[in-house]
Amino acid sequence: MSINVKETQVVTSNKKILHLGDFSGNVLLIVNVASYCGFTSQYKDLQKLHELYSDKGLKILAFPCNDFGNQEPDSLEEIKTFCSTKFNVKFDIFEKVHAKGNTTEPFTTFLVISYLFLVSQYKFTKRKYFIILSGITAGALSLQRPIFFYVTMFFLFISFFMYLKNKKYLNLFLSLILSFSLTLPYQIFTFKSTGKLFFFSNISAETVYWMSSPFQREYGDWNNENFDASCQSEFRKGINCNSKFLEENHGRFFESIKDLDMIQKNDALLKKGIENIKNYPVKYVRNIFSNISRLFFNFPASYM
Repeated sequence: MSINVKETQVVTSNKKILHLGDFSGNVLLIVNVASYCGFTSQYKDLQKLHELYSDKGLKILAFPCNDFGNQEPDSLEEIKTFCSTKFNVKFDIFEKVHAKGNTTEPFTTFLVISYLFLVSQYKFTKRKYFIILSGITAGALSLQRPIFFYVTMFFLFISFFMYLKNKKYLNLFLSLILSFSLTLPYQIFTFKSTGKLFFFSNISAETVYWMSSPFQREYGDWNNENFDASCQSEFRKGINCNSKFLEENHGRFFESIKDLDMIQKNDALLKKGIENIKNYPVKYVRNIFSNISRLFFNFPASYM
């Protein structure tokens, strides 16, 4: 199915129907937002971008969404009031949209299926074809979703020791080296911007943190269908709050980092995530496979 992006309709907060083609000639930053999300503070940074570059052609289009843990249950008017009073938002906020469903991530799903197929054909594929095809696929996944980069690096580390023990794993090791190499241009860009190695995005470290959660009943993702709405008033104070038991497990840590800037918060989250991986490697692998299972089968739930 082909989609004409320019003809794609969007509805403004004033109920006016526009087409994305109406913004031709501008650079568009389209953002999924939520008032009770762990990244709600991004409104502040988005507003800074708006102030710096709106007169140079940047258009920020914010689309509220309530698909992830009921983190945007408010009406559009309440959302606009919250954004304007809390963050002095001046960029465009549109009608609420859906960002979840069986067809919301077809490219990621395609890449995962392709990579699994290539690995399954490991013994039947010529060496150079396996290295090139699987390496490109894993590299594309790493650039598509930061979590896949960290997963790839984990298996790159494992495959190195597998190769030392048995030379037949050389192809797998080389394919993962290729996938890592494909991410280098982006890594160089982010390093120049932040001074940090492996800084894929301002949410990648939090992804590592949640994926490495050592607690039972937690399976590697912070989205929770049973989000506890009673925590919302607390989150507006800056506390990352999901359900009650999640706050018991993580609330103190997030309270300790809530006033840090983006880079400092990223460092703290990544440090804690790596610490969890070292101390609970089996649980980390279990979380990874749980996340992959959710991608295809929506099971198991993030929190049980």
